[in-house]
Amino acid sequence: MAGRDSGKRMGHALQHHLVELFQRRQLRFTAQARTEGGNRPDFVFPGEREYRSADFAADGLLMLGVKSSSKDRWRQVLTE
Repeated sequence: MAGRDSGKRMGHALQHHLVELFQRRQLRFTAQARTEGGNRPDFVFPGEREYRSADFAADGLLMLGVKSSSKDRWRQVLTE
């Protein structure tokens, strides 16, 4: 159980570092946006509002799933 908790903390720390990096680069994004089927990719660029807008071009959207290790999370990576 301790291994899961430390992995979760490591993943959250990595996400926080990336948020800082994206903000410093003045990138527009939404962290943990909710998408179809209740999925929550780690980041949506340029944001959740654009993702939901029928008027926004789909080729202008990007999702990023951040994993500190894919060893234990490969199933989650595939669904996201």
